[in-house]
Amino acid sequence: MYNPKFSAQEIHITADYPTFNGVYDLDGIEFIEKYLQNITHENRFCSYFSENAVHHLLCGLDENYQKVLMNIYEPVLTASLGCILTYHPGRDLNLSHNDIDTLADLFSGKGIDEVEQLIKNALDQLIAELNCSSDLSDYLKNSITKIAVSIKNAAHHNCLDKVFLIPFYPEDNQKIVLSYGERMDDKSYTAILNDLLQCNSANGKADIICNRISSFGDLLEILRDADLIQDELLHIFRRIPSAEIAALLKRYPNEDFLYDESELKIYHALQAFKKMLPEKARLQLEKAAVMCLISFSWDCTD
Repeated sequence: MYNPKFSAQEIHITADYPTFNGVYDLDGIEFIEKYLQNITHENRFCSYFSENAVHHLLCGLDENYQKVLMNIYEPVLTASLGCILTYHPGRDLNLSHNDIDTLADLFSGKGIDEVEQLIKNALDQLIAELNCSSDLSDYLKNSITKIAVSIKNAAHHNCLDKVFLIPFYPEDNQKIVLSYGERMDDKSYTAILNDLLQCNSANGKADIICNRISSFGDLLEILRDADLIQDELLHIFRRIPSAEIAALLKRYPNEDFLYDESELKIYHALQAFKKMLPEKARLQLEKAAVMCLISFSWDCTD
């Protein structure tokens, strides 16, 4: 039984996990009761979806979402409504970029009342698909106005993919690990550098580097030391493995902190090389650069 002498009524309640439907007009034990009811409804709703589906959906927001204090119910509910609106089962949580385009067309030019009605209709289908209880259905319906506002704003700013999340599968993106490798001795390196300085053709210089340089560390050094012009760099980039190009892009992502003239030449040549590639190849290379890890070990890494 509650005993006022323990002053429980004076203890400030901290409810760190944010429920989607907030509790703003209650205090004390009434606040706790309502807060727990909201969490129960949200957990019950999320339990209709597979753990893997929810995990990959949240990875679409942030691969490290576990470290972020965020409400899980909102993106799950929104994605399931998006699935209904694009003629997928609500349980899928597997929207694609094409689905986002479909949703953009659907919500384009719609007022808030029209958006809310579309969401209500989709929710009715979702409730029937999941066979939700009446109290959970009421909670879901109380969430619609807030979700409709988010969708309306996102549609207006052309960023619906920030509201309707597209699942991301980090396990499908294996890291490229490239070692600096075992470096050659100073005498051999100097000999190669001298041969490059005496060579007058871009093809000839590419031959020297591709045939005689075997480690990424030596490649970085020779590109900086050999005073190569853009055309010569492009001849080299066309012939070295794509993993090394990805590593160079990782090493030179922008020119903000490049003050050495030779490194600026490398950066601009890399950008020119990317522009020469077909779009699909360019996107694959940029993705590989993001996933690339450069090891400082002197031993080669597979």
